[in-house]
Amino acid sequence: MRVFIIGSAPQTDLEYLKKIDFSSSMIIAADGGLRVCEALGLTPDAWIGDNDSLKREEIKAKDTVFLDTHKDKTDVNVCVEYAIKKGATHITLLCVTGGRLDHEFGNFAMLKYISQHNICGEIIDEQNTVLYTDKAITIPKNDREFLSIFPYGNQVKGLTVTGTEYEAFQVDINNYSTLTVSNRIKNEAHISFDSGELLIFLSGDKSA
Repeated sequence: MRVFIIGSAPQTDLEYLKKIDFSSSMIIAADGGLRVCEALGLTPDAWIGDNDSLKREEIKAKDTVFLDTHKDKTDVNVCVEYAIKKGATHITLLCVTGGRLDHEFGNFAMLKYISQHNICGEIIDEQNTVLYTDKAITIPKNDREFLSIFPYGNQVKGLTVTGTEYEAFQVDINNYSTLTVSNRIKNEAHISFDSGELLIFLSGDKSA
């Protein structure tokens, strides 16, 4: 089951969300993400939050989970846990970038958490798709122009990237390196490494 978790990070344009097929999927609104659902004409299957941005009577969802404002996890984290318990096989986080950087970084961490449960996860916004992997991955050419790769945590050893404009063979990448920023996929990018973890960004410049 595919699950979309919709956050409340500021969005300048919702057009990219209107292109997503939400049918046959579970939709979870993380607190103020309910506003985004309303703008898209969606009724979420679940609303989860500490109610710091909505009035209780405004919340319309098939299931509601009210959280304490003093808690040890973010609303998105609890949404991910909810999705896993419901049997998610693919989790997409939407509207979780572009606001507070601390929350944004925490949402990147959610990609690893999702992966640890053997579930495919991604973050999508208007200009980017973000993936986490701790094993080899193949990425076909897509509508995002740029491919960037970053170590998640410590050094990545033996990184090999082929099928791209700039290829690399058995390169060690530190977590402060920008060597693997702004590559381009030719037809299909093949990424492998001996040890480490990666965050992969598929990005495009914003249209004028």
